[in-house]
Amino acid sequence: MRRTATAIGALAVVATLATACGSSGSSADSEEETTATEAEASPSTTAAQGPSESELTAMLLTAAEMGPGWSVTPSDPDDDDQIGCVADLEADGTLDSTKTEVQFDYGNGQVFVFEGTRWAGEDPQTTFEAVVDAIDDCDTSTLSGSTTLDSIESISYPSVGDDSSAWQLTFTGGGETYTAQLILVVQDDILIQVMGGYAAQTMTDTESQPIVEGAAKKVASLS
Repeated sequence: MRRTATAIGALAVVATLATACGSSGSSADSEEETTATEAEASPSTTAAQGPSESELTAMLLTAAEMGPGWSVTPSDPDDDDQIGCVADLEADGTLDSTKTEVQFDYGNGQVFVFEGTRWAGEDPQTTFEAVVDAIDDCDTSTLSGSTTLDSIESISYPSVGDDSSAWQLTFTGGGETYTAQLILVVQDDILIQVMGGYAAQTMTDTESQPIVEGAAKKVASLS
């Protein structure tokens, strides 16, 4: 079943019905009609809401889906190392704050991949473009968490999902300097973020694309 913005909670507007009160009928009847009219006139809204955390988690790839040799590395739920300019979009309400992520490692940590999912809201394309603009214009010195982002540069990347953009990041963490690819995809009403790299070399499109496409296909199958 494809999840659309309407299906997961567009605003429902209840029409106001005007009831004329004539000269006939008892006072009690008039009172009853007025009360009923007031109840009908009160608009009822259903706040838009996205998938739950457990539903977002189910959309993430598993180690088995990543392939032989990959394992999941437990992460600290309090360690939120996302780019500061993206965190700002949570603060102003552009991005839904409910998100899930998983870290995969290969070869005893020689290769790493992070995948994250979150709801893109009622207008997924607009949300996607807002995140792309924020990353493009990001002050690389502004970060959340302990990781230092040294540079971020937009790169060309094969099209994935409904829309996608990619960047090359250089960052320092734990005394190591890494160069990684960051790929952002919007699939249906879900934003997918995949970041992958090595400790000593740059991940290529040929290596990352099957992972990104697999993530988008899984979301499509569940949304």
